[in-house]
Amino acid sequence: APLALCTSPLFTLNLPEAKQGVIDLRSADLGNATYQLKGEWRFRWQEFAITQAQNPAQGQMPVYVRAPQAWNNFTHDGKKLGGHGYATYSLKVLLPEAKNSVALRMNEQGTAVRIFVNGKGVGGMGEVGIARGISVPETRPLTVLLTDNSTVLDIDVQISNFDYRKGGMWSGIFIASTDIIRGKVRKTLALDAFVAGCLLIIAAYHVAIFLFYRQGTAPLLFALFSLAMCMRLVSTGQRILPDIFAGIPFAVYSRLEFLSWFFIIPIGVHYAHAMFNNLRNNWFIPLNYLLAVGFSLLL
Repeated sequence: APLALCTSPLFTLNLPEAKQGVIDLRSADLGNATYQLKGEWRFRWQEFAITQAQNPAQGQMPVYVRAPQAWNNFTHDGKKLGGHGYATYSLKVLLPEAKNSVALRMNEQGTAVRIFVNGKGVGGMGEVGIARGISVPETRPLTVLLTDNSTVLDIDVQISNFDYRKGGMWSGIFIASTDIIRGKVRKTLALDAFVAGCLLIIAAYHVAIFLFYRQGTAPLLFALFSLAMCMRLVSTGQRILPDIFAGIPFAVYSRLEFLSWFFIIPIGVHYAHAMFNNLRNNWFIPLNYLLAVGFSLLL
């Protein structure tokens, strides 16, 4: 559950979706609920744009795409985009007259992001750029506290990706009062940290059983399984790992994320086989490890 908490009903509410780059939240209760900015966003491929600074060319038709989703299958000039490139997503948000200060919560995107609200830069992850080497990836959740009291927000999300298999706004952006966003972020971080700590304790306990009792490999295998689960947890969701090891490169923690996932299954199968001696499908264990190694090589 902690791995997907920010995309659970805790962070969203069914509302009319954005239509042609505009979402109407004037009847929303931002002080008691969190709303996802989903629907039709304006999309500008290979362009870093700021809405309030643009002078659209006469006769140029705006392009709208559904978000959140990866841009891999979008088409531009009749060609599929693929995962690598850069673009700007834009959305006009209409807010109620009487409201408290609001905040945006962006889940992990791919892979460098810069956000503008009403023409002003308010936050980002990594460094966006037009080519590999200029774009610096960083895939982490982002909270943006807005000081603009306007009831109309022009949001521009500039994204570049040259390092990951998929790109674009493939995870959601949420809006609510600052207190609501802060409270939910604290809860999800605390839950992730609690579960990660439990997994580490379970792993240490089973390592001790293996060292002191020496009754088969099942305790050691379960300890490895718990460690793999812990690594998967801290490298996804709220992505605690980069906070623990500051400066860890994107290439490292993104691979740790997938390696932990690939090896959870064979280690779990191996543990089950060690626990239940009546199982005789010995070929199934090396097959699972072989598949895990094969997927790892694709990274």
